[in-house]
Amino acid sequence: MTTRTVALTETLREIPAVLGFLPSESLIAIAFRANTSIFATRIGLDDAGTGFVSHLVNAGRLHHIERFILVTVTNDGQPCTPHPKAERVRKAVENVGIRIPHSIRTTTLATEGMAWCDAVTGDAGLSGDFRSSPLAARRAYGGEFVGGSRDTLAQSFAPSTVRADVPANADVVEVTADLLAAMADAAVTVELAGRVAAVIRQGLDHRDALIAVTRAGLAAAASVFTRCATYLDGQDRVGVLAVAALAHAHAGDGVKANAAIEAAETIDPATNGLIRLVDVLLRTAAGPSVLDQMHELSLNCYRSLTGRDHPTT
Repeated sequence: MTTRTVALTETLREIPAVLGFLPSESLIAIAFRANTSIFATRIGLDDAGTGFVSHLVNAGRLHHIERFILVTVTNDGQPCTPHPKAERVRKAVENVGIRIPHSIRTTTLATEGMAWCDAVTGDAGLSGDFRSSPLAARRAYGGEFVGGSRDTLAQSFAPSTVRADVPANADVVEVTADLLAAMADAAVTVELAGRVAAVIRQGLDHRDALIAVTRAGLAAAASVFTRCATYLDGQDRVGVLAVAALAHAHAGDGVKANAAIEAAETIDPATNGLIRLVDVLLRTAAGPSVLDQMHELSLNCYRSLTGRDHPTT
């Protein structure tokens, strides 16, 4: 086994942990600058066309990407035949000057020892165990399971059968304090969800003030807002999903951010500017500095509304 084959096998092993789920019938692009992976993006094979090419080209230029590695995961019985959609994407991206030196195809990333082949170099190898990758281990340590499907991940954003009552008013200071408490003990109540929605109904400055709680922990805040959204419907649900999407994106979990956006799209995302903004940030693979600026704006909103420096329990 060559050094290059070992490196490609390791890249495949990391993909489920990078995405947060086991992809199937997917085309994945991993962007590199020098020897550093900058971002990864995934699309269903059925949707892999000119739009995906434009996404790769635009994000590649924005982030000065030197090369992509393409990975096709499809169980069509032809693991070592170049996939036509992957080939069209590869040629189109290379036509604008961004190299794709490897286009790998395999049937699954879920099972160790499955064959993979590189349509560009002719290299071949066997997949490793995704559960033993360093990133998967870190996610597992944090309580995240990456062995499910994308549909399984989407279920965490599905609405509950229980619906929250949204009060006429809710105090920003009290609600942010209760959000911080929920982030600490992972206890989200239906009543809290209703009060979060009530604050957001009071205006964009109130919504942005809620976002200030993310300074205490991005992943924890994203989880709490996600769970709050499950108890809501209509525009209340969209509003909280928008905040959840932003928090997931800021935490570096683009997959969950996209899942939140898709959950909102089943209602009416066109009426929510924050949803559209997070979608654009994800499509352009915006760096953390942009999201940090948004967080600072949320703190300014909190200070303006409450006269306090930052939310506290």
